[in-house]
Amino acid sequence: MSCEDLVNAFRVAAIEKGDFAYPARRDHTLAEKMRRAYLKLLQIPGGAEAFESLLHDPSPHVRAWVGAQLLARGNPEAKAVLEQLAKSSGLVATGARICLEQSQAGQLKGPFSP
Repeated sequence: MSCEDLVNAFRVAAIEKGDFAYPARRDHTLAEKMRRAYLKLLQIPGGAEAFESLLHDPSPHVRAWVGAQLLARGNPEAKAVLEQLAKSSGLVATGARICLEQSQAGQLKGPFSP
């Protein structure tokens, strides 16, 4: 798969997953698709940068997942994105606030880390 294909696969899965996809098995399948796309992106030239570019995606779900992973890796731009999401409402905002709190406490682990 190309870098563009992997980015698109991640986006589609993140958007479809939303806050939670039903049934739970579908939710887990979509999370695994995101994880696989992320790990494959890290293995190809330009993949890490392509993943980082998703911090500016129109979908708050995409930005939240990417932000959580990148914040766990120390990316300062991810913190700003999550802080902005935390100001909104709903589960995306709650998740962003939890990520920021865990990061501040030194306990944040990336959702797609091997």
